[in-house]
Amino acid sequence: MPGNAVLDHRLQNHWHANDERYVRRAEQAAVDVGDWHRSLRRANSKRRGRPYVLPPAMLASVRRLIVELRLSYRAAEGHLRRMLGALDMKAPDHTTIWKRLAVEAAARQAPPRAAIVAVDATGFSTTLRGEWMRDRWHKHRGFVKAHVAVDVETLEVLAVVVTDDRVSDNAVFARLIEQVLARGIVVRRVLADGAYDTREAFDILDAHGIEAGIKIKRGAMAKSKGSSFARPRAVRERDALGQAAWEERYAYSLRWMIEYVFSAVKRTLGGEVRSRRRDLMFSEVENKFWMWSEMRRTDLCN
Repeated sequence: MPGNAVLDHRLQNHWHANDERYVRRAEQAAVDVGDWHRSLRRANSKRRGRPYVLPPAMLASVRRLIVELRLSYRAAEGHLRRMLGALDMKAPDHTTIWKRLAVEAAARQAPPRAAIVAVDATGFSTTLRGEWMRDRWHKHRGFVKAHVAVDVETLEVLAVVVTDDRVSDNAVFARLIEQVLARGIVVRRVLADGAYDTREAFDILDAHGIEAGIKIKRGAMAKSKGSSFARPRAVRERDALGQAAWEERYAYSLRWMIEYVFSAVKRTLGGEVRSRRRDLMFSEVENKFWMWSEMRRTDLCN
């Protein structure tokens, strides 16, 4: 269970502030039609051949409509058609929208700083029919798996890798750490559960001089077996301290903050994907995390 350090992040329900936050969230998702008119002209001036490209400002607004307000691509087209028709502007069709969003990801902002990082993975359903239908008719379509790294102090998303459900957690651990370090984050410690208890994970952290707050399995042997001595040292330390003292030494209870992020993202932006193409599913899930992090930075979500 989370310790006292985690409870400092406990949400206080100030209803008036929360109401205003939800109103501003929809306000931010609204379309600035005037700016679109200017940016469309700039983006398509002197173009010949293939018509209209969508400028970045328009893509950001459309992404908010789809991810935050959970509109389908066709519903987003209808929304834009109504708004842009009054200005004699042609709205992009749903095919154009999803083609652009498939290659244009949400802004990945993570200012350089020192941080304690928690790593874990969570799944997003690929169907809206619910668990009962899956269990009743024995239909399994798998799920989209998001591997995420967050700053446990600020809850900011630092790295996201999206795969299908057949990829194990530790298989993408190195990619997550590389993403975090590439953004200029000085990682002091990584907190992770027993799914990341592998020699390779300890070796990666040891190579970068990062403390490993990875929960070690019971009965683990302090043998290297061809790898470095990073994990054997960690096993001996855990055995010498005992599990409770080890968790206190590494502030392991802070790992639960990534579970809060998973819950908040799914409550705010949905725990399912609406896309049906594999690449669009992955893009949609990744956009959820980066957009939630941006919303939290601008105080638009809890």
